[in-house]
Amino acid sequence: MSIGIAKVYNGFRNSKREIATHFAEKDFKLLYTDSKLSCLDVLEKYFHCSICFKRDLEYIISYSGKKINLERTDCVIEFTNQILKIIGGMYVGSLEYEIFNKINN
Repeated sequence: MSIGIAKVYNGFRNSKREIATHFAEKDFKLLYTDSKLSCLDVLEKYFHCSICFKRDLEYIISYSGKKINLERTDCVIEFTNQILKIIGGMYVGSLEYEIFNKINN
């Protein structure tokens, strides 16, 4: 990727959050806690994440471009919870987290 001027989406560098994980896409088909949604649906539809599967490193890149390294786990539910906790602590993410909880609880 070349370095240049990044497009700005609503004041942010990225239009989606990017997640890298060692899990495979099929692992994210697991239902998230008591919801009727898969972990993949939760992250893509409610928290606007694109996921890069089968990677060596685990991280999330926020809308602003900030990279946050994630702890490795063998449980996709724990991994998803870790991401939601991080996103819920972000300015825009806190609103997304609130909306998700209202709809799914």
